[in-house]
Amino acid sequence: MENTIGTWFKRPYIMDGEIIRPLPGGKEGYYDPFDFYNEGNRSRDNLHHIFASIDTDDSKQMGSFYNNYGPLGIIGRDIMKITRPYINEGKQTGLLVVLHDSDDLIPVAEFMEAYDVPVGEFGSRYIDSKQIPSILDVSLYAGESVEKFTYQQRRFRWILDMLTALFLKDEDKVSQLLKDQHPAIKELMASANPYLQGTMSDTEKLASAMEIVVKHINAELANRTSVKLSSDTANLTISKQLEWSFDSLLTALYMMVLMDIQRGVISRSCEECGRYFETNRADIQYCSAKCQSRSNTRKHRELRQLINEMFEAGRTAEEIAEKTGREVSLVESWIQAGGKAVLEEPV
Repeated sequence: MENTIGTWFKRPYIMDGEIIRPLPGGKEGYYDPFDFYNEGNRSRDNLHHIFASIDTDDSKQMGSFYNNYGPLGIIGRDIMKITRPYINEGKQTGLLVVLHDSDDLIPVAEFMEAYDVPVGEFGSRYIDSKQIPSILDVSLYAGESVEKFTYQQRRFRWILDMLTALFLKDEDKVSQLLKDQHPAIKELMASANPYLQGTMSDTEKLASAMEIVVKHINAELANRTSVKLSSDTANLTISKQLEWSFDSLLTALYMMVLMDIQRGVISRSCEECGRYFETNRADIQYCSAKCQSRSNTRKHRELRQLINEMFEAGRTAEEIAEKTGREVSLVESWIQAGGKAVLEEPV
């Protein structure tokens, strides 16, 4: 899927309580979310890693994402189809919609309220089918809730982490992820695999995790994307780039996960800073040499502190060495230096 192009929009946003809203009068711009995948751009941060790395407790980070990359487009992608008029007491009072990940029917007006779409834009709570395109347009410019952004981002991170755990065949990490009690994850697992509730072997856990990931990614992409060729009629050439269209930025982010699977790379969370990065090696745990150096320094200091505390608690050099996995002579030299020497053995 190299040489891929697409288009999404961005504009200035502000945090308005629990809603991320466009700044009135802000200028709109367009960009290619898949730019990372084009030749020569690997030095840039991949957009889906930027999304996964956001600390959702930090409003500045969320605001920065919206300012630089635009809205996720959550509202439009959550409507699968308009089903039929909503009749109440013999009168048509609007329409019913079905959400893409559910079979439940709800009134359009309730859907709009749940997603903070300003009903006043349409002059009435009672929406007819001709106004649905306008609802989606207004939703993109009305803002998105922090709660729904956090929900989607938490689920996206879980998918990346599980893919990496499966790639590494890390049974402990898979088990840990399957125990995640966040509502977004519990709902995801319940809908994907009904027998997760029972006791499973390690092999069954890996198979169940794989089923959850594959089913979810397929659901996120089904009927949401399309690709076409473009041509230069003046020079009579067909573009070597595939031009993708997608119903939301969130769908594009899941497309990037699929593209990474095809490229044979995994997305890891840096052990030091938590930022996501790509690698195709199981032994790479840090996003940069700087983070690895910081981690080594921090662990080194923690070891020195532990040795000092154990010695002050009356433990012998032999006991400390056994506990820390260091040579007795090294521990003795540290103790003899009165806690001021630097351990020469790297962590």
